[in-house]
Amino acid sequence: MAHNTLIIIETLAFVYLSFLAGDFVLRIARRWLSPENMREAYALMLGACVFGIAGLLLGIMGLFTPLALRLVMLAILAAGYPTIIVHARIIRSRASPAALIASVRQLLREQAFFKLLIMAWLAFNFVLAFVPITAHDTKTYHMPIITAIQRDARITFSPEIDEYPWMPLTGEIIYAIPTVAFANTAAPFVFQLLQYGAFILLLFIINAFLKNKIRFPFLRFGAILFVMGILDLQREALHGGYTDMFVYLFGIASTLLLIDGCCRRHIHSPNIALSAVFLGVALGVKATALFIAVTNSLFLLVGMIQNRPGVKKILMHGAVYSLLVLLVAGFWYAKNAAVYGAPLYLGGDELYTGRMAVTFVVEPTLRNAPLFPFYKFGSVGSGDSSSKLVVFGYFILVYATMAGVLLFCRKKIRMPEVLLFTASHIQLMLIFFQSHHTRYMLPAIILLPITLMLLLDHAYEWMQETLRPRTYRAFVYLSQICLGVACIVLFLGNIHYFFVRVQYKTGVLTEREYIKKIGSQ
Repeated sequence: MAHNTLIIIETLAFVYLSFLAGDFVLRIARRWLSPENMREAYALMLGACVFGIAGLLLGIMGLFTPLALRLVMLAILAAGYPTIIVHARIIRSRASPAALIASVRQLLREQAFFKLLIMAWLAFNFVLAFVPITAHDTKTYHMPIITAIQRDARITFSPEIDEYPWMPLTGEIIYAIPTVAFANTAAPFVFQLLQYGAFILLLFIINAFLKNKIRFPFLRFGAILFVMGILDLQREALHGGYTDMFVYLFGIASTLLLIDGCCRRHIHSPNIALSAVFLGVALGVKATALFIAVTNSLFLLVGMIQNRPGVKKILMHGAVYSLLVLLVAGFWYAKNAAVYGAPLYLGGDELYTGRMAVTFVVEPTLRNAPLFPFYKFGSVGSGDSSSKLVVFGYFILVYATMAGVLLFCRKKIRMPEVLLFTASHIQLMLIFFQSHHTRYMLPAIILLPITLMLLLDHAYEWMQETLRPRTYRAFVYLSQICLGVACIVLFLGNIHYFFVRVQYKTGVLTEREYIKKIGSQ
């Protein structure tokens, strides 16, 4: 218990230092980086980028040591001193019981049921974060890479560790920094806690994106709850020890920034810069972020064309965007090009092709591409999780709601839904020809509940205009009940997955029994 508490404190310290680092970047670069909203979230994400770059430089120089990392942290504390003073004053003013009660009342003033459901789910999963990691990739190379960096105090790209020589390592570096700086490696719970934090941050970003685009607040919370109900996301985000959660967070944030700009018919320059930096972090974590890069390039072009700036300005913005991405992620791909002759080297074509072919659920042909979601999620075989049907349900609901809005409500589909639907399906089609691994599809899948709730917002707007006020209010009330029940059913449908973890946490299962029962992820 004491050890877990210590790890929580250390993780929170690292998260706050990340915020201070990002906040400092926003302060000194306010001319170019001045986000209109979500400043705190973007500061935290920029701070993770700062630590990723700093860790890379220290690793290359052979200075990835506790002393060097602590000096970096002290420098960040010094740079963030004005922000620390402001935060101390805020805490002092709000630390009284009366102020805390008032804050809780304000939080629960609207949509209390959905907010309590979200908080209960997050609290439950916070406890379950402290379970042994069983994920194959984590045990095979993510954790050994961190151990190697700690042992050697440098990034050596040892060929002894599977995939180490050619992988982008920003995710491992971010994990390794608090592990090495605080010299606390007895249990790898920092993995789960950082991923847990990234997951919460992703939910905040989704909420902020929808806040000014949805008229009915319960639909906004419905999108968040439906995202939380994706079992594979729960596995990767909270209990797997993978690095993919950073791809989801930074990749989706970069896409939503561009979509938001397209919706306003004016892409704010800071949005372009932040989107590029976040995409760079995602690419620095994993090459699968290239699927996101394709849709980002398309949306950047759409946003620029809407402003009719001329070819010269479009090319300039594209060049700036690409340059920022390369500054953040370019090292990993330049290194592969120099050493292996290919920026996207993955261990050789034969190895890559054989490994990816194992994941194919259907032959990757143009004929099968449009029906890919039905092949992948529309049936459950032996060894499959029933959670596949949840994702399949999201697809069906999106298609059905879009058809209903167009045919019956006679409403135009707005720009956000069009772009989200486009992003999701372009990414799926690209993945279809490369790999059918669900983990790689999650950025596209996460966009589905967001798209669905935006479409439903159309439907409810039409009903508000068409139905009698009393009938409409009754229908909305019934819809909220149904949505709450649906979310509870989603969580209960995954009860076995969580029950095994509860058994371990309560001492019913030993660590060996737990690992045997939960299996590899």
